[in-house]
Amino acid sequence: MAPPFDPPAAGIIYYSKEKYFRHVQQATAVGLEKFNNDPVLQFFKAYGVLGEERIQDAISSLESIQNHPDVSLCSIMALIYAHKCCETIGECRHAQPSLAQWGKESPAPDTAPSWAAAGNREAIQELESSLKEVRKTASGTALYYAGLFLWLMGRHDKAREYIDRTLKVSSSSREVQAPGIMGAIAKESSIQTHHTEWL
Repeated sequence: MAPPFDPPAAGIIYYSKEKYFRHVQQATAVGLEKFNNDPVLQFFKAYGVLGEERIQDAISSLESIQNHPDVSLCSIMALIYAHKCCETIGECRHAQPSLAQWGKESPAPDTAPSWAAAGNREAIQELESSLKEVRKTASGTALYYAGLFLWLMGRHDKAREYIDRTLKVSSSSREVQAPGIMGAIAKESSIQTHHTEWL
């Protein structure tokens, strides 16, 4: 994907944050015409599909890119979320929280909720152990996109942790030089903390 300041990337992030999942898919389709097989664009396309609750399609797309170093962490996190949405693979429960509702009250991608079906628990456990392994050797770019995914999901404190790790791991990473998104993550994280202190 082009650097984070590229207007199409900014649009995709904006549509993602606002939960305009059809627009996310349309913008990524345009980007993929120009940058064929870009894993970041493929991730955001899968994110848009997941947001529309087409779980099986999202899982297929995410599995195809989960081993790419730049999007490994965010893809695994999204796969964990997708599997938790399904009672059995291919059969989505309608009682689970939608992607638009998955915020700080919802379970983190690394904790199994009670509504996860036994058939998916094994897949979820494998993905969680894979997430732990990948996180140990993740690049600054992978940490950045994981933080961005968590921010889009409303997990601001967790996103901030990933962005802080991004800064520690690689000061030369192009994403580290994206103060707009990192500033927004830090701002929303501090606002969330500030609001909870006042309540």
